[in-house]
Amino acid sequence: MSEIKNNMNRREFFAEVGKIAGVAAIGSAVISSTVFAEERRRGSAPAAGTGAGAVGDKLSWPVVEPGKETAVAMAYHHTHADASKDKNTSKAEKTGVKWDDQKCKNCMFYTEAGKKKVKIGGSEKEVSVGACTIFPNKLVAADGICNSWSKKA
Repeated sequence: MSEIKNNMNRREFFAEVGKIAGVAAIGSAVISSTVFAEERRRGSAPAAGTGAGAVGDKLSWPVVEPGKETAVAMAYHHTHADASKDKNTSKAEKTGVKWDDQKCKNCMFYTEAGKKKVKIGGSEKEVSVGACTIFPNKLVAADGICNSWSKKA
């Protein structure tokens, strides 16, 4: 039998870990969105604190901080200007939508919640925010972007 050797360098290792984390996050988001969709079809409300509460509840959630936790794995940024500087941001056209036109507000994982002050570029600005199933119980900027963007149906 031949012996298989795997000489993976640090960069390749972290790239693989990032891919696995991304798949896990997207998988859980798809499963939870399917569960919430089934609850809506039945006409019942999900339990409090599960991410599908009233709009007022969502505005109390924290805003995702670029460069921390899951935001790093997803290459999330509040603006395209910031995302364009990130080498990990996928700037590819997806499902016929150019990267410049891909924003959280037109992503299938996004639900509008209202306006909230968000720290962007060193200063606080009031921007439209919404819930994203990729980031449970956290808000994202409507004009934000991450690598998990998927066109709304």
